[in-house]
Amino acid sequence: MAELNIARDGVLCPPFLAPDAPALPPPSDTVVSCYDNRVPPFAEPELERLYRSIHATAGMFRFDGSIASANTYAARRNGEHVSLLLYRRERSIVTVLNRSISIGGEEIERFADTIFRRYRKVSAIVFNAVQPDIRNISYPCQRHRCGEDIVATLPHSPEVYFASLGKDMRVTIERCRERLAREYPSFRFQAFVNDEADEHRIRALYRLRHAGMETAGQASSASADEIERIVKLVKTHGLVTIATIDGRVCGGMVCWRAGDNYFVHTIAHDAQYDGLDLDTLCCHDTIRECIERGGKAFHFSPGRMPHKFRFLGTERPYDRIVVYRSRLRLLQNPRLALKTALRR
Repeated sequence: MAELNIARDGVLCPPFLAPDAPALPPPSDTVVSCYDNRVPPFAEPELERLYRSIHATAGMFRFDGSIASANTYAARRNGEHVSLLLYRRERSIVTVLNRSISIGGEEIERFADTIFRRYRKVSAIVFNAVQPDIRNISYPCQRHRCGEDIVATLPHSPEVYFASLGKDMRVTIERCRERLAREYPSFRFQAFVNDEADEHRIRALYRLRHAGMETAGQASSASADEIERIVKLVKTHGLVTIATIDGRVCGGMVCWRAGDNYFVHTIAHDAQYDGLDLDTLCCHDTIRECIERGGKAFHFSPGRMPHKFRFLGTERPYDRIVVYRSRLRLLQNPRLALKTALRR
């Protein structure tokens, strides 16, 4: 049967898929199950194992509230899960909740086959912030760049990582460390995982963040309710680093952990120590902690700030994909198709 794809640049690429073509069943060696309006208990560890992305964990879905309306798709081969996608269904649109993941064309095709066969009224499936391979899928689709992450691949030892940094960065870190030892001998830097983290110190870190943003004339991005949810997520997926002087919090970071991947959420320091490059030292020493704990990648989050690249970050692009049941259904969803094309 003929096919149609809408490529990254939005150009229609014939041939065409016939309207409402019946979906083929999944290969016999793959068993697919769907769980409407629930996330089964096995999903939590399996999501982390499969994707190693904090944005594809049950913890994050609880954090942002999306788990309340989630359905679950699970594909198993030889008794082991090869794909686990949470999704939300709203009228004729299914939105996949897993973000910041790589996904192959075979799995996109199998998921689309399953969804279109299970929900006859669904016209389109939306994947947000994924690294896809859609060369061989047989459904019409639109694709555009929707963001990026800056990621540093971590070596086997902190010493190798430090030696890989540029000369200026190494000098800055050593100068800060020497000055702290000389002027603030009570300086301490500690790391805490999950429920080891002290809630009061986490809140102190966010107060420093709030004060820093206020000084810069920016609105604080973390409300009291969000900080409460951050504390809860730290208990299951957190790495918190805290710097203190005379026992008082003066800087640190909150990171999320998923498998051997670490994700920056917040970095802050006391403005009293602005001249010390304390943020630079905290970031470096936090990465050291991740390496010592077996970390393979450190995600700096979106935004092309120069310091991320000085810490050896490289850009990892993410795309948004909309997969349509057929060419006819694409034409019957002009608002979605146009909105997706304009976002391109």
